[in-house]
Amino acid sequence: MGTAETSYEVILPQSRVVLTYTIPRAESDYLSFQLQNANSIPVDTWSVTEPDWGTPEDPNDPDEVDPDGDWKLLNTLFQEVQRHVTGWDKVVNDIEQALSAQGPIGRTPRP
Repeated sequence: MGTAETSYEVILPQSRVVLTYTIPRAESDYLSFQLQNANSIPVDTWSVTEPDWGTPEDPNDPDEVDPDGDWKLLNTLFQEVQRHVTGWDKVVNDIEQALSAQGPIGRTPRP
């Protein structure tokens, strides 16, 4: 087992965006952002390696750790696409409604 990968794609009217989070076994994690045309042919790919959070003098200074902000940008985009694709907002909304309702919350699964 060498590499773990999670990939999501979003289809737009004339294009497709594919975001992939890759976790290699012996290297830094990286995010890939691929733009595809309407025929799913790649037109551009951008990859960003996770910064080494332990080497800067001040690891709490985001400009020192990730000076271009590329990791933060792609990581934020990946998280938003992941939330959309997995339906995170619908799950949270469902839980909030259950908590605000009277009586028992949900039902137990059947054995």
